[in-house]
Amino acid sequence: MGKMVHVKITSAGEHFQMARVLRETQVHSPGLVEPLPKGAVSGVRTKHAHDSTAQDRASPWSQWKKVAVVVLIAAVLIDVLRLVYLWTRK
Repeated sequence: MGKMVHVKITSAGEHFQMARVLRETQVHSPGLVEPLPKGAVSGVRTKHAHDSTAQDRASPWSQWKKVAVVVLIAAVLIDVLRLVYLWTRK
């Protein structure tokens, strides 16, 4: 299981394929990779690559969160001013 081989498709239908394995090709196992050395972190290439990651920049979601907070505060302030206006009119 988990091996890639070259095949010749002999017949095919709507929901199936029948094939013959070509003997002259080499079997390849894509799932088997060399383990990282002890203490190495996957995904990190060099120190320069770490400096240019998205962690240093603000994500678009955090910018939208800031806008949402400002709109919420403005709505609450307008509602409070409306209540003060209605209270002073009586």
